[in-house]
Amino acid sequence: MKKIAVVIGLAACGSFAAETNDWENFEINSINRLPARTYAMPLADEQAAFSDALEPPTPYAVTLNGDWKIKWVGDPARRPLDFWKPDFDDADWATIDVPSCAELRGYGSPIYTNVRYPHKDMSNHADEGFAMIFDRDSGTHDFNPVSSYRRTFTVPETWKGRRVILRFEGVGSAFYVWVNGKKVGYAEDSKLPSEFDITEFLTGFTGLTGLDKSKNPDNPVNPVQNIIAVQVFKWCDGSFLEDQDMFRYSGIFRDVTLWSMPKDGIWDFKVSEKLKVESGKCKEASISIEGIDGEWDATLYDASRKPVATLNFKLSTFNFPLSSLPRLWSAEDPYLYTLVVKKGDDIRAKKVGFKEQRIVGNTFLVNGMPVKMKGVNRHETNPENGRTVSLNDMLKDITLFKQFNINTVRTCHYPDHRLWYDLCDRYGIYVIAEANVEGHEPGYGENSIGRFKEWNHTIVERNERQAVFYRNNPSVTLWSMGNETGHGDCFRNAIAAVRKVDPSRPIHWERGNKDADVDSTMYPAVEWVEERGKLGNEKPGTPGMTEKYKTLESEHSAGKPFIMCEYAHAMGNAVGNLKEYWDLIYAYPALIGGCIWDWVDQAIWKETGRIDPKTGRRERFLAYGGDFDDFPNDGPFCCNGIVDPFRNVSPKLIEVGHVYQNLVVSKNDGGFVLENRFCFTDAAQFDGR
Repeated sequence: MKKIAVVIGLAACGSFAAETNDWENFEINSINRLPARTYAMPLADEQAAFSDALEPPTPYAVTLNGDWKIKWVGDPARRPLDFWKPDFDDADWATIDVPSCAELRGYGSPIYTNVRYPHKDMSNHADEGFAMIFDRDSGTHDFNPVSSYRRTFTVPETWKGRRVILRFEGVGSAFYVWVNGKKVGYAEDSKLPSEFDITEFLTGFTGLTGLDKSKNPDNPVNPVQNIIAVQVFKWCDGSFLEDQDMFRYSGIFRDVTLWSMPKDGIWDFKVSEKLKVESGKCKEASISIEGIDGEWDATLYDASRKPVATLNFKLSTFNFPLSSLPRLWSAEDPYLYTLVVKKGDDIRAKKVGFKEQRIVGNTFLVNGMPVKMKGVNRHETNPENGRTVSLNDMLKDITLFKQFNINTVRTCHYPDHRLWYDLCDRYGIYVIAEANVEGHEPGYGENSIGRFKEWNHTIVERNERQAVFYRNNPSVTLWSMGNETGHGDCFRNAIAAVRKVDPSRPIHWERGNKDADVDSTMYPAVEWVEERGKLGNEKPGTPGMTEKYKTLESEHSAGKPFIMCEYAHAMGNAVGNLKEYWDLIYAYPALIGGCIWDWVDQAIWKETGRIDPKTGRRERFLAYGGDFDDFPNDGPFCCNGIVDPFRNVSPKLIEVGHVYQNLVVSKNDGGFVLENRFCFTDAAQFDGR
């Protein structure tokens, strides 16, 4: 009987494998998705490029945010299969606001885990049912909530003859999209944008339907209604690489946009600055643009709208000198230029900055100066909306960063909403840009995901696409390959791919220090950090030191810079030993700083179902893992922020601001000494009393 049971079980798994779903096929990450690109929307005229708004106004982009129809099921087998048809009747469907996390609108439950997958670990290529989604306890194949969305939209008549692109900023974790009853494509990687060309799928443009008095007798011209349908799966094969320490949500949780461009217009461009910098001063500078086919020209303007460089496709060199030496970008002085690029009627604009980051010996330099990275790890979270964060949420964070001397953020452990990078450009924050890669549960040994060639495509693609999307943002200072995933050839290949896309920025990869440009570890003791500082002073080739996992891949090397990618765990009432850490960081050149874990508590509101008799309001409380009957869960371990979910100033934040301060007063026998720890700011710029 046991033999028969085994045969039946394998046959069942084999039947799944024979009909592999796209969302469980590690070889398929997207279908018809357009290549990654720098974000720069077409503009009506050059003047729009000088808007003070974070996004210049344009008639060539419209939002699809707002009310959508939704149908939610807990089992993929119960999902609607024909809802994408134009004549499908969705009258009895509910309405949901987009963007939002489905769970926080009443569809399914949030799940909080740190290390464990909420589903069964099928990440090992030797597993029967590899990369498929099974219930963690029962092993059944019915644990994968699906949200189906529908809405109508119109396309401006002025877009006729242009390409029309549909853009999703973030969808968790995999989705199909249909327009007017035709399948457009499919995409995974919940934290990077996905774009599709829907030009050929459109029914028409606004005002082109002609007479139809039966529907609207007062207005003979009716706008053409196009229908979009989206089906979102909470889990997919990519979820084995999205095992971050966070609440697990699903749905269309970031913005949706429709935009258009000329058919022969600009898709992408890469901006490169070539600098010769000494001790914070620029000695030589030039700028180049790559990636645009055909004839184009560009002008670089300073902040006063004065042109300082002119570029075009005709010149034999791609390095164009500036009329004067540029003002450099740094977190202390985030000076931005406006680059306007034109190709025919296509006008694009991008804010750019001149910044050099490089490693000299054991020291990490920004614009030739030994910058110390006073950082935090930041999850995207809001107590009302989960992973859907607003511009106001981002502004709260970055305002507190600047007020309390935080100059670095690690986008733990995935790319953030694109506006976050623009804010860091504008206000001055060094970004450690981390890819959406974490396979924590399989660990760091022989079963680690980074060792299996089957995951190579996904790991490389996620890192490479991130670099293309954000390589033109001056705030990006280090590329991080991901988090808490065993190292292997998949990550070596990802490092090579990112260096090819952008050789100007060093690589961080905590699980593979040997192949990265800076060494890194998590939560080292103060005494260990001092030993690491001493190792940094040694000549390269001197025997190194292994960190807690004792793997040669993550060994620390002599004469190499070091950063604590996570340290000073902020759960509870304090961020322990912070001053002691920073006394050492300033004592050793190789110690370049660290990012506190973490910035903000991830707790979210949960209603009790009762009404408060005193206020008449619905009663609710801030909830964490387990409060939603979610299992497995890791309880309150998602609440280890320096600030609470509302970003209120805490005693912890005051301590961080004090230790991270850049003007330090100390007493000696002769009186008081003022130490200036800024790299690019003279203390004389401040008033003292």
